[in-house]
Amino acid sequence: MELRTQGQTYALCLSAALLDAHRFEELLARARARAEREPAGAAALLREALARA
Repeated sequence: MELRTQGQTYALCLSAALLDAHRFEELLARARARAEREPAGAAALLREALARA
C-alpha cells in the first residue's frame, strides 16, 4: 500500500489482492477448480470468500 500525491490530491495505491472483490473472485475460482476432486476444500474456500464479501 502506498500513498502518493498527484498535484494537489492524494492517491492510495493498493495491490489487487487487498481489494475485497478481487480476493472474492480469486477464492471463487479456486473453489470451482477444486470442487470435483475435493468438495470439502472447495466448501472451505467458498466460506472464506463469502466471509469477506
